[in-house]
Amino acid sequence: MKLNLTIIITFISILLLLVSCVQRERAYYFKDTKSTDLSNEEIEKIQLNNEINDEFIQKHGDLNYQKDLKNDSYNYYRIKGLIIAADKKENIITRIMFTKDNTRTSRGIHLNDSIDKVKDLYGDSYYNRVEQGMNIIGYIDTEAKWTLEFWYDNDKKIQMIRLDVTSME
Repeated sequence: MKLNLTIIITFISILLLLVSCVQRERAYYFKDTKSTDLSNEEIEKIQLNNEINDEFIQKHGDLNYQKDLKNDSYNYYRIKGLIIAADKKENIITRIMFTKDNTRTSRGIHLNDSIDKVKDLYGDSYYNRVEQGMNIIGYIDTEAKWTLEFWYDNDKKIQMIRLDVTSME
């Protein structure tokens, strides 16, 4: 009887440890975060949900397809110091990532700014998460279904900025 109890307690402990190690999907963090208006967010005059078509290319210039970023659902391109992802079916922009220091969000945040500056300009309604060893604070616009994430290092300096539709993983 004592041995069975020990086995059960050990099994439950291991199970709890495994469950706590599983990385949660981004959407898990959205549920308890108040909405922040991100509808004016554009990077280099490019917004989420823009269609990549002839008019887009005429306005913004040629896109460089990124072969090394293969994905079943999205095509990745480099343009104006950005990496953008577009849905393969409809060619709609679903992600914009910064790659240049001088590129700014609509509220003036750029790479290497402090995370405190982000909180001052975007407010206190954010979620925290960790991915790939980086700390992240994110803002969600529940109406537009967009997120804006700031990935930062231990010195609290922003290393990556990502504007996504909420369905991106």
